[in-house]
Amino acid sequence: MPYNMNFLRYPKAEHFDDVLSGAKESFDATGKPGNITIPVSGVNVTQQGPPIVTLLGGFENLDEIDQLQESVISNPEAWSRINRIASMCHHANWVVSELLSGAPVIPANYKPKVVSRIFLTAKPGLTQDLISLLLEARENTEADIKPIISRPITGPLGMVRVSQIATSLQELEELTQTNRKVAVQANVPDLISQSPIRSVGRVVHSNMP
Repeated sequence: MPYNMNFLRYPKAEHFDDVLSGAKESFDATGKPGNITIPVSGVNVTQQGPPIVTLLGGFENLDEIDQLQESVISNPEAWSRINRIASMCHHANWVVSELLSGAPVIPANYKPKVVSRIFLTAKPGLTQDLISLLLEARENTEADIKPIISRPITGPLGMVRVSQIATSLQELEELTQTNRKVAVQANVPDLISQSPIRSVGRVVHSNMP
């Protein structure tokens, strides 16, 4: 099962540019595919600053996650860089996620510019049912660029993430409407316990295979 890893950093207001610059440097040092996004629109206007999200992909299994984390922790320069960036943030952490829909397939010459992430929480005891319906809906959607279904390996056990890449906000809206229609037809809303939470980020740095 493939995995990815997200670094979530909430910069202090006076350090946004410094954190973004450090995040790019840290990202490039890994050599991994992925991207860095900044918010198009904040999820919560009361939260401490907009998050800078670094996505690292290309992990075939958890052993490869182990290898990256251990190599960073054992490398004084890399570890110091991560801590230096974190010191300029209100808080920062990394999140490892399992890619339930498999490694994403991105068409040649397709250059994503925005990323939508929708977080769903399953009703107690229905997490696997929710995952199954989301995967079924993904297969049934007519969208050319299919959503990515994943779940963090930590946090609420019923949480599932649906990510969608697009080349513009308009394309993202069209893909979202198409995916939502299929999800409703599959009765996905009946399996979630609360209103979904959505974030939309703009890609400001990337390394696409």
